[in-house]
Amino acid sequence: MNATITEERLVATIDDETITAVVEEERMVAHFADETVIVVLDPGVISDKNYLHDQVAPASIWTITHNLGKVPAVVVFDSAGDQVMGDIDVVDNNTITITFSAAFAGKAYLN
Repeated sequence: MNATITEERLVATIDDETITAVVEEERMVAHFADETVIVVLDPGVISDKNYLHDQVAPASIWTITHNLGKVPAVVVFDSAGDQVMGDIDVVDNNTITITFSAAFAGKAYLN
């Protein structure tokens, strides 16, 4: 999977098909191939806290202070847009560290 995440949208390519998902008001609209899927979201989901971390300098250990006040779910993508797995250590409800096997730059989406 190759994906790009911004605060406004997710664009992912799976098996040469592109999925674009955006949150509009109280619904998520996803476009996949020739299909459009609309998902009505619980208002608590819309208002849930999230944080987008941009790791500009390549590093094998990322320390992320997100100030979300909770232990977040984490998804990491390298600068090419490929999803990367790492070992996540929860320091506290506002900070995590992620350890990878090699140094790279990229983005982490925390929710």
